[in-house]
Amino acid sequence: AAVDNGKATATFVLAPDCSVGTHAIRVRTKTGVSNLQLFSVGNLKEINETEPNDDKATAPEIALNTTVNGVVNSEEVDYFPVQLKANDRISVEVEALRLGTAMFDPKIRLFDPAGTEIIAEDDTQMFRQDAGFVYVAKADGRYVIGISEASFGGSGDSYYRLHIGTFPRPFAVTPMGGQPGQQL
Repeated sequence: AAVDNGKATATFVLAPDCSVGTHAIRVRTKTGVSNLQLFSVGNLKEINETEPNDDKATAPEIALNTTVNGVVNSEEVDYFPVQLKANDRISVEVEALRLGTAMFDPKIRLFDPAGTEIIAEDDTQMFRQDAGFVYVAKADGRYVIGISEASFGGSGDSYYRLHIGTFPRPFAVTPMGGQPGQQL
């Protein structure tokens, strides 16, 4: 790790068998321990958001089964078009508040090929402020996913990981519970 004016820069490499999910890290120095920082490990192809992507009509398309790492600034909406065929199932989930970097309440939307908003998801029971949805396409075409701060706030600290693909995304478990050791 390189240290410059009290700031350390380090690079770490994840083990190939690192489990998918959110992990915590701290840095310990002679003067103390850093604040807890979270990072997320996924199993989809990862790309960084590229600007300009604030216009539904001209935003560059992305491939399904991709995680987009991005940031939402004030009054900004980031758009990510994907191609779907009728009866294709798409799962969309955002990690934002769970990353712990800012009080960022994301809202995700889905627009059909005609440009009509067909889903607007703000909060979900499973992810709380981090939204998600599953949708089965009604027709072939270019669908667009949009992400913004729920009240169109945002800042340079409003980081997100937007997962878009064909992965299974359950939102509930049934039965809701049972006795320990009992097969359900």
